[in-house]
Amino acid sequence: MAENGHQYLLLRNGRYYYYRRKPSDVSMALGTGFVRISLKTSDLKTALSRRDIVHRDIEQYWHSIIKFGHQDQAKDQYDSAVKIAQSMGFDYQPADQIALEASTTDVLARLEKIEKAGIEKKAVVTALAGGASAPGITMADALEEFVRLTRDWLADKNDEQIRRWKNPRAKAVRNWGDVTGDPELGKITRSDALKFRDWWWDRIETENMTINSANKDFGHLHQIFEKVNEGLQLGLNDPLARLRFREKKKNTRPPYSSDFIRTRILAPGALKSLHPECRALIMIIVNTGAGPAELAGLAPDDIVLNADIPHFHIRENAERSLKTMYRPRTLPLAGVALDAFKEFVPKGFIDYRNKPTQLSANTNRHLTDNDLRETDDHSVYSLRHSFQDALTKAEAPDRIQADLMGHKFHRPSYGDGASLEQKYRWIKKVAY
Repeated sequence: MAENGHQYLLLRNGRYYYYRRKPSDVSMALGTGFVRISLKTSDLKTALSRRDIVHRDIEQYWHSIIKFGHQDQAKDQYDSAVKIAQSMGFDYQPADQIALEASTTDVLARLEKIEKAGIEKKAVVTALAGGASAPGITMADALEEFVRLTRDWLADKNDEQIRRWKNPRAKAVRNWGDVTGDPELGKITRSDALKFRDWWWDRIETENMTINSANKDFGHLHQIFEKVNEGLQLGLNDPLARLRFREKKKNTRPPYSSDFIRTRILAPGALKSLHPECRALIMIIVNTGAGPAELAGLAPDDIVLNADIPHFHIRENAERSLKTMYRPRTLPLAGVALDAFKEFVPKGFIDYRNKPTQLSANTNRHLTDNDLRETDDHSVYSLRHSFQDALTKAEAPDRIQADLMGHKFHRPSYGDGASLEQKYRWIKKVAY
């Protein structure tokens, strides 16, 4: 039966077959006997490779059969039906969808598989004839499933980044539930979606909420619905499409004027009561343009203070990823930024390590409480825009600006970009 001790391999009439007895727990569903599947080759090496593939598929198939026979939950039964159908080369489709949309060829192929399995075999019939009801999953349930289906999206994010990724999606789902009562995905109507859209418009008009906030909710809900619908093969039409409001031109954060930075923010005593790391944040952004998230994620070995040109590296590490491929960069230190690193954060931001939201929020609160916002639209992030503005006024070359800010350089670029010495010369020109 096995060639040279090769398990589950049968050589007959010069051709190899996958051959094994059905386990007892599988026999209860599929009947007793052996499984024999042609590997369509007379070459042993090829047969061994194909046997491994067939073995994996048959094991998955049998596992689904066994699970089907022991489950009570509709979702588990549905999941098993999907896996059984896939293991036999079909997409799972509900019976009514097969009747309305499947081709004659597809229907006949399903019937042939069912006939070979035996019409009395409930799990196979259910899987190929679409007999399992789609689980009664709500948007709140779908959020958990969405996180499971997008594990690869989160692989390079740390705990704080994952929390910040999940929170707006959870907020959108809570808002949806408050307005619609959170119906099952298959029972969501276009009227439900438009009701949610109207609710958001009322908030925009009466609570001074932004169109951008509404559109983010719409986008998150649509993404969750679409991903779960595809991942669980629910076969649902999407009632959440085309909900977005037309946005006006996006307002950007205005830069602080150099005079306000010098005479108000950096005035003696203006930041005295601020947490040292929040104080350092302000001073470093002023002279480097680095963002709060970039600074909060610094590791000790990213900071080099004992070099001829003190500097720090913004780069990915084990705890965080960066916003774009252009963000990794090395920034020289001068003026108040160098002082801040030496005095407050020689080993990085310890209390606010990978907590950029809290770092920004506490810093902005101090700016507000101490009348250190030039206008209501200014925030600590505006200091990054101020640094960009200062480089532009100093007539720094576009390549230098892009390398310092972590922006894409919009012309063909060659080499490694500006050297540390070149960047240092321009930093000194604009440094406080």
